Parts: sequence; structure tokens; C-alpha cells
Amino acid sequence: MEHPSLKNFIIKNWQEAEKNVRNDIRSFCPKSYELFVTELFHLYLCKAFQKNHPDLRQCLISDALPAVLEKQELRNSIEDFCGKISLQVVLHKLSSEARTGGDLGVIVGKPIFSGTSGKIFLERQGVVCQAKMKDERGHWNPLSTSQVGRLKDGLDTFACLLYDYGDWNGERRFLNGFRWAIFRKNDIDLVNTLNFDSIQATEYLSKDFIENLFLGNIGSNDEDRINTCVLASGNPYLEIIIMSGPDEPMQSGHVLGDVNALASAQEEASTVQIVGNVNK
Repeated sequence: MEHPSLKNFIIKNWQEAEKNVRNDIRSFCPKSYELFVTELFHLYLCKAFQKNHPDLRQCLISDALPAVLEKQELRNSIEDFCGKISLQVVLHKLSSEARTGGDLGVIVGKPIFSGTSGKIFLERQGVVCQAKMKDERGHWNPLSTSQVGRLKDGLDTFACLLYDYGDWNGERRFLNGFRWAIFRKNDIDLVNTLNFDSIQATEYLSKDFIENLFLGNIGSNDEDRINTCVLASGNPYLEIIIMSGPDEPMQSGHVLGDVNALASAQEEASTVQIVGNVNK
């Protein structure tokens, strides 16, 4: 059984959503193209997060406890705070292709627990992606000249999200698992050949893609780079948002909470309650 963590929680739900997308395309909507596949995936990822939300609290607690092992008095505060965090996934629709040249950006947020300060910070990691689907003839559509130029000016790494079908009898019902080819921007001329079946790239299935995004091996955690390269106006992007309240999405560097302050507040509340009982 996998260790509970926010990373594993996202991976589990991501894989569940992918599976449902492939099942629906096989049963109801063969020959689907990039935009529809992405929108359908967004729907199923939302539903997976909603269904499995009760498991999120324990995953966050598991991530937090190593930072406060020597501060047992903070455990209750951590557990209380983690129960208030939620995840949302937002697909920002395409209005016009933006400066990044990407069809899709992917951003994940993760809380960073500081045992020293007692504060919980948010860190975001984002990557620009170019979604491509192999056509009926087995060809990939090329990048445009403007896309090549913008990707060269973007993040140090970017991803090509590869959609392709496993059946070549013309029905195009069996969508393969999502594949992510990771490149450095210096490889853009190689990428433009789009012969993904033969070029040498670091290629991941979604589980490894999410793990490497969490580890910071892909994309950037620099807030300015995320805002200019991944969240450029008009660029569609998929964002997994950490929420510390019903309407409080956070950006990198923002303090989600202060467990020391929570612990103090809880202790004060307990003291007031005890005094009240004594007076009775």
C-alpha cells in the first residue's frame, strides 16, 4: 500500500480520471481530438477529487508530521488545519493562443510545512505543454514557426503531451495512456520534427510526470515565470489549486497557516472553557 501523501493522492486521482476518459472514448466518442480529450479529462479529474476528498486530510497530515515530530503539541493544530484544506482543478479555456506557444499548462501546488517557524507555505510548480495527437496516417502535426519561437523563450523545460490511439483499423476507439515527452528549450528544433516514435526524449507516463513535477525536475517554481510562461493570458491551462478555505486559492510563497498560532488559540480556548466550568 502506497504511503499517503498529497503527491500520491493526485497521482491516484489523475490515473482514475485518465482511465475513465479512455473508457468513454472507447464506448461513446471515438475519433476524439486533443481539445475534447483535455476537457473530458478535466471533468473526470474534478469528479475524482470530489469523490476521494475524505482521503486528502490524512495525506496532508502525513506530509506535515515529519516537520513537527519534535513538537507533539502542534500535532492537533496540524490535523485541524489539514482538515480545512481542499483541492480544486481548473481548466482555463482557450481564447487565443498566447505567448507561451503551449496548448496547455499544468500547475500543481503543494504545502510546505516548516517545523522551525510553524508556518505552512504554498509552493507551486508549473510547466508549459504542447498537446499533440497522432493522426489517422500516423503523423504528428508540426509546431508553427511562432510556437517554436515562443517555446524557445519560455521555461527551461517544457512538455509535449502525446495523445495517440492503439487501434489502427480506422475506428480510433482505444486511446493509449497519456504520454509526456520532456525537452529542454535547446531541443526545440529536434521537437519540431515531431517524430516522437524515434527521437530521444525523456518520456513519462502520467505517474512519473506528476512525481517529477513535484520534485521540481520539470518546469519552474518561480512565481514570475509561472505567471508569464504558464498563465499567459489566453493560454489554456490545467491548475490543481490548494485552497485554505472555500474561496482562498493561494500563490507560491503565501502563508497558508501558522500552526503555532492555531495551537495558542486552541490552548486559550481550552483555558477559557475550563475557567467557565470552574465558575459554574
